[in-house]
Amino acid sequence: MRTGKASPAPRARRRPPRGLAARRGFTYVALLAILALLGAALAALGTAWTTAKQRENERELQFRGEQIRDAIGRYRAAAVPPELPPTLGALLEDRRGPQVRHHLRRLWPDPFTRRADWVLIYGPEGSGGSSDRRIAGVRSRSDARRMSLAGAAAASPDDPKVADWVFMFAAEPTPTLTPSPADSTASAPGL
Repeated sequence: MRTGKASPAPRARRRPPRGLAARRGFTYVALLAILALLGAALAALGTAWTTAKQRENERELQFRGEQIRDAIGRYRAAAVPPELPPTLGALLEDRRGPQVRHHLRRLWPDPFTRRADWVLIYGPEGSGGSSDRRIAGVRSRSDARRMSLAGAAAASPDDPKVADWVFMFAAEPTPTLTPSPADSTASAPGL
């Protein structure tokens, strides 16, 4: 007969059932697969965002360059004799006449460099009755590759750059193609 306190039975180490250990390993592998898929999705999203940002910057560059080019044309036409502007600041406030004219609302920065550091393209010496160099156009200072194939031909067709786009005022109007009278009658409906 036993007297005294009963000694506790030694605790046996509890082992998980065999299926539970296998399930833990499967969960770990599934978690790794989900993380890999999430990483690939984020990489694709980053690439898509970069592409969208590049295209947006290119559209903005075209808009801003065309605005500056058109302002140069308005500046030239605003005075007799016509002359090109000496600086881009002259497009903001043209004080050549009795009234101040604003050919450009503001001097936009280059969307690629984020500064108003346009490369100035000068007209020929003495352009517009002036002996000093006058601005005839602008282009971007950026060496970024461009995505759009529109615009001027690249210096190297294999490596088109944003700086290849030149926004230059041309005194002579560019000829436009108009359909001949024979073409317009042949394509009219019902004939």
